[in-house]
Order: sequence, then structure tokens, then C-alpha cells
Amino acid sequence: MSVALACGDCRTLSGLTKEFQGPPYPLPYIPGGDVAGVVEYIPPLNTNCPFKVGDFVAARFVIGPRDGLAEYAVVHQDVCDKIPSSVLKSSPSFMNDASALAGANPSVLLADRIIERSKEGGKRILILGGSGGLGTHVCQLLRQYQVKNETKPFYICGVGSNEHFLEHQKKMEQEEGIYPLLSYDKVIDYTQQNVFEFDEYVENKFDFILDLASGGWLSLLKSCDKKNKSIIKANIKGGHYFTTTTDEAIFKGHSVVKDLLPLFLWIPLWRYLKSRTLSRKSLPKYTFAMSLPMSDRSVMTRMLKAATSEKSNDNNIKAVIDPRGPFPFTEEGVKEAFKLQQSRHAFGKVVIEVAKLDKK
Repeated sequence: MSVALACGDCRTLSGLTKEFQGPPYPLPYIPGGDVAGVVEYIPPLNTNCPFKVGDFVAARFVIGPRDGLAEYAVVHQDVCDKIPSSVLKSSPSFMNDASALAGANPSVLLADRIIERSKEGGKRILILGGSGGLGTHVCQLLRQYQVKNETKPFYICGVGSNEHFLEHQKKMEQEEGIYPLLSYDKVIDYTQQNVFEFDEYVENKFDFILDLASGGWLSLLKSCDKKNKSIIKANIKGGHYFTTTTDEAIFKGHSVVKDLLPLFLWIPLWRYLKSRTLSRKSLPKYTFAMSLPMSDRSVMTRMLKAATSEKSNDNNIKAVIDPRGPFPFTEEGVKEAFKLQQSRHAFGKVVIEVAKLDKK
């Protein structure tokens, strides 16, 4: 059994969004929602379950990130899928890999948004949060599409500050990286440089910005002036800005009217409309792309398939797990895992190994 943490776990644990995400009352509250494990029990009345006792499965949460960090967890069969045999055989830590892939499965839909607008490849893409749990897997999915369909190569720039992320890029340049598809053309440490002020990108603009870190739109607005020194193409020239977050990753959400509607409706709607009308000549199309289908197994299936479908293992995506983990399922281990997740400086997914399972 293994659990991958996400930003939503930290929001829920903070209590700042308890009316929105929980934690539920009365306590106890059990965090974690993206899990991998073995099927132990199926209710007798569930006669249409596609799984059987003993199956190894990966699942994501449906309503909220909770109830997964335990020896036993209840998961929804519609967002659950069998772990392919090739993943089971890939390493002794197959459960940790599977939970990381479960936690990163929104990457599939994010990559889709770019691919459907650039089927022939060759586009320039900036990923803010390129070292995180989603960014590292979106990059791999784009590279996999590029290799599989023999398209023009994407130019992908990743922004992050994690030392393991920066070290991986150095190894990739020496052809020694352990994640062959996690290949950025350029990596920028945002603590040292501001990507929105790069002259080379003002001259040769991006087609897409994927903001997985929060706050990118505000930084973009600051960099845009009347001389159009933006690093991304305007709407009328095909520029797109996708984000999965609000301007702050951890936000207050006690009131629907005062807190949640502005964050999730009014502000995104205004940016959506303005970037398509008044500012279409200066700003890219803004899209707030944060939702997953509530009961659709296909997203999980595609994520797991992307890790197994190609004949060459180098062309399969690999679960990226922060090398400081997997963390043990102890009080100290869970605290350290949450501390790393809250820092927002993890390389890939933060994973907690609840129990070791033998492959049979």
C-alpha cells in the first residue's frame, strides 16, 4: 500500500478550506487520496465490479483528498484501474510508482490540451512548476507523443528550484538521466532568474504557458507593457495560458460568496473573457483547467498505459518520486512527507509507503 500526497492534502490539513474541502467533522481526519494497493474486499451487492480480490490497483480520490493514508482504504471503482504487469515487474517499489502515477494522472488531460493544439509538434512550451508532481509527468507525456508520432520536437522550458531537479537536468545533458523522457531544453531556477524577463523569450515567444505553480498570470501581466515585451504570443497569434491553480496555492475558503466564488469563478471568468476580447492582441488565451472527471476510469487507464505501452522502456514515462522518499508510515515519516509537500519544492511526487507488498 502506498499513498502520494498533493497540494490539496496540505490545504485540507491547514483547515483554511474546511467548509470546502474539509477536514470532515467529527474527527478523526485521515489525509491522502491518491493510492495504490491490493484489493481485499468487494461488497457482495457490487456484481459489476471489474476487479477481483487480489488485484493490484491504483486509484485517485473522487470528492476530496482524504481517507487514503491507512492500512485499509475505500476507493471508488470508477476512478481505479489495475496496475499493468509491466509496472509490477519494473521494480521492487512498484506500489510507490503506481501511487505516484495515480497522483499525477491529471497530467494526461493537461498534456492533451497542448497536443490537441499542436499535433505536428514544434511548439514552444513553458512549464511553471516543471519540477513538481504534475510538471515532471506532463513533460514526459509531451516527449512521448513527440517520439511516438515522430513530430517536430517541442521546445520545453521548465521552471523550478529543486536541487534534485536541477541535478537531473545536468545528468540529462550528459545522457545519464534516469528519466529519459524528462528532458527539458532549458531549466530555469526561479530563485536566481525571472523567466518573464528573459530577452531571448521576448524575441522568440512561447506558444503555451502551463502554470502549475500559481501566480504566473500576475507575473505575466507585470512583464507586459505597451511595447509588448511578453514572453508568450498573444491570443490572436495563437498564444495559450493554462493554469490548474489559483494565484495562491494555499488559500482561505470559508465562505462560498466571499472566498470561493471570486477564486474559482469571477477572477478566472474575467481573465477568460478579457484575454479573448479586450486584450486579445496583447495577452494569450487564459484557461483555468483544474477539474477531473468525477467518475471516469479512462484518465487513470491512459496514465498507467503511458508507463507501459512502448516497446522501448526509454519511451515509457516513469513515475518521478522525490528521492527523499518514499517516507515510512510512521508519525515522523508522515510529518516529514507533509513538510516536504508543504514546502512546494519536491521533485516529482511525495510518496508515503504504508506497507510493503510482495508480488505474487
